[in-house]
Formats: sequence, structure tokens, C-alpha cells
Amino acid sequence: MMSGSFLFGILLVAGFSLGLALIFDTQAPEMRWQRRALYAALGGAFVPLLLPVIVILVAEGLSKETALVVAVLMVMGFILAGIVGFPLTYWFCKRREAARGSLDPAQDFE
Repeated sequence: MMSGSFLFGILLVAGFSLGLALIFDTQAPEMRWQRRALYAALGGAFVPLLLPVIVILVAEGLSKETALVVAVLMVMGFILAGIVGFPLTYWFCKRREAARGSLDPAQDFE
């Protein structure tokens, strides 16, 4: 059974990713929808990880051990973006682009 904090973290990443996808959709409609989905997924995964990275760097300073911890957090951000953020933002951006009517089936991934 999943713990509440794990589920909260997944929902937090999903919420940030969808929020960024909506912001990119309204503020940068000239950007390709695939790029909007990718940037929103990466941003949505790395925004919640900024606080632990900053706290670790301020408390411990930059040493070999803290560099390893920060690297692990960055890898975790990429994993979260790939597993949680990107599928959600891909679906969202593709549906928004299709509703706009500018989705070209010849350039689509599917």
C-alpha cells in the first residue's frame, strides 16, 4: 500500500506539470506542443526538488558527499519527469492542440 507522502509527491509533480503545461499553452502558443509537453514535465519535476537541493547545499556546503546527493536528486527529477510528468503533459498538450485545430497528423507521433 502506498504511503500518503508518496502519493502527495506524485500528485504534486502531476499538478506542477499540468500547471506549467497550461501556462505554456496560454502564454506561448507558437511553441510546438511536443516542446511544451517536455518543458512542462521537466519543470514540474524539478520545481519540488529545488527546496531539498538548496537546503542541502546551504547546510552542508559543496563537497563530494553533497555533490553525490544533489546528483541523485537530479536523476530522481528526470525519472519523475519521465514517469509522471511527461505522459500527463503529452496527453494534455496534444488534446489542447487538437481542440485548437492545428494538429497535423503527418507530423504527429502516432
